[in-house]
Amino acid sequence: MRQLVAGQTMADIALMPDSYRATPPGAWSSSLHFVNVPPSAHEVSYVEDCVGGCALQAIYNYTDILYKRRNSIRTCCSAASRCRR
Repeated sequence: MRQLVAGQTMADIALMPDSYRATPPGAWSSSLHFVNVPPSAHEVSYVEDCVGGCALQAIYNYTDILYKRRNSIRTCCSAASRCRR
């Protein structure tokens, strides 16, 4: 990751997902770059504002994947009574 972002500003890094979604392999991710909240809304409604996928769903999904992987590694390490890192 450090090699990927070396010498770039936070603004440069923040644009990376938008650059990726503009490529053929990244096209699938286009709906995951925003939450479509009406201007008059005072809060985000996941059910109403995240129809068909949005940034909130992406954050939840990837957090869940990382959480499950971390717990899986812990379980495996506990069973083996030692962890290799």
